[in-house]
Amino acid sequence: MSDDVLLVYDEAMLGHNPTGWDPGHPEWTQAVKALMAVQYPDKEFTEFAHPERPQRLAGVVDKLRAEPISGCRWKAAGLAEPPELERVHSRVHVNFIEALSGRSCWLDIDTTAV
Repeated sequence: MSDDVLLVYDEAMLGHNPTGWDPGHPEWTQAVKALMAVQYPDKEFTEFAHPERPQRLAGVVDKLRAEPISGCRWKAAGLAEPPELERVHSRVHVNFIEALSGRSCWLDIDTTAV
């Protein structure tokens, strides 16, 4: 086994921008708020905060490319198949996610919507 750290990256990852409230698309904001209200009826959400954003990821990638770390190597990201997903998630979880196709819900309050 190699001692390398594999860095898997694709610029498409920069498309993950969970701001939630989007003034340019008020219908998205209303959809997010409605979904949260259904799933968490006893909680009022006046703002949406998530630490992940494209600028953070781009900053990390830029730094790693500018100042490579010995033992790290890059690999282009690809679509993961169930056996690959099951290396880090249980089969039950993978089945649950697959069953969400065409549906919407929150996997974790105020962070991960599908």
